[in-house]
Amino acid sequence: MIELSKKIGARVRGDELETYKSLEEVYTHPDDLKVIERIKNSSPSVDHRGYFKLTILPRIKVVIFFSVVFMLIANIFNLK
Repeated sequence: MIELSKKIGARVRGDELETYKSLEEVYTHPDDLKVIERIKNSSPSVDHRGYFKLTILPRIKVVIFFSVVFMLIANIFNLK
């Protein structure tokens, strides 16, 4: 993953937002400092609601959208 990220000009981040140059060399990227500070200052309940709004809710909307589209196509072409 680290070698691939170098080839495409990206970086590899860990679960705690640490950035890997190699398996032995780890640092905090300057772009992540604001995110880390925001996470440290936020309460857990706000994080869970934010996580739901940013990740789970959009996925639910996509599933509902494609379900409705599938049902409409099935009704149009009588694919029951």
